[in-house]
Amino acid sequence: MSRVISNVVVTLERQTALDIAIQEYGSVEGVFQLWADNPDKITSLYEEIPPGTILRITSQPVNKAIKEAYKKNGYKPVSSYIGFAELDLIIDAAAFNAGAPFYNAIAFNGPDARRYTIRWGDGSFDTFDMDNDNPMHLHIYTAMGDKNLKAYGSGMTQLAVDFSPGVVKSINSLPLSLTGFSFSGANLLTSLPDLSFYHSLLIVYVGGCSLPVSAINNMLIQLDAARLVNGQLDCSGQTPPAPPSGAGITAYNNLIAKGWVIGTD
Repeated sequence: MSRVISNVVVTLERQTALDIAIQEYGSVEGVFQLWADNPDKITSLYEEIPPGTILRITSQPVNKAIKEAYKKNGYKPVSSYIGFAELDLIIDAAAFNAGAPFYNAIAFNGPDARRYTIRWGDGSFDTFDMDNDNPMHLHIYTAMGDKNLKAYGSGMTQLAVDFSPGVVKSINSLPLSLTGFSFSGANLLTSLPDLSFYHSLLIVYVGGCSLPVSAINNMLIQLDAARLVNGQLDCSGQTPPAPPSGAGITAYNNLIAKGWVIGTD
């Protein structure tokens, strides 16, 4: 939790300058004093301040009743990503030499997309304004070891991820708003989240991964159950080869009948 030490506050993850102003001054009007006292720490009213940042608090509250109410009830305003979708991945860099840079690039877009923040998993983050021509965003890593990459944004419907030579080790969550995603070539990826919850998903590219037959079957069954038509699925090139079997073949045939174009081993 954020904590006040004399005239100092330590920020929470996802807190903005406006959040701290409300928490410490009882009003957004306090943001101007907060900014004046911390010009080296605050660069925006709306974007996240790095968690653990120490900010100076030098003035009396603008609205003491509001500040005391927040303090009494333990309220800590956190607004940077409220209502935003989340991407949560584990990137495996253990196979690469320490200090040898590797990169990942990621892009979201969608007709209602606005902006998103990527926390790269090495203590840094970037916030991007978004449009339908948004390029891939490149980030260089210089240390080996797993990285927990997270991204938050609004209106995200398309996701493309390119890792070279870094790879996706696991997918903890994907934005439920997605209509399509690509993790092609993620050669350490052995499982997918349950796609039963993604009711708009029409493009799924997971070729060149290491998904077992059971994962391929589950994906086909879940996509078939969603009753979506005219989709695209590529799950070919698995290592080792993973052709569908049993109920997976039945789901494959059902999807083909519904207009899906599918590539498998």
